[in-house]
Amino acid sequence: ALSPDGRFAVVSVIDFANGNKWYADVFEVADWKLVGRAWPPDNGAIGPPQYGFSPDGKDLAVFYPQAKELRLFALPEPKGEGLPE
Repeated sequence: ALSPDGRFAVVSVIDFANGNKWYADVFEVADWKLVGRAWPPDNGAIGPPQYGFSPDGKDLAVFYPQAKELRLFALPEPKGEGLPE
């Protein structure tokens, strides 16, 4: 999924070696730098998560349906935002 402002992409990653765990990796699209990983809950996250970005692109929600767990993450600010010019 792509954030509304196009700055971030979230990708589902499955780890077959460790019990089919689904992670959510978040990349900064400008340079494809990994900025974070959402780890699955320990209880019942056997399928891929669902994603949603806030309308302003500042937050990411990750929902694991089987575990009935929703996690919210603040995304990094753009480089240079808030700095004096």
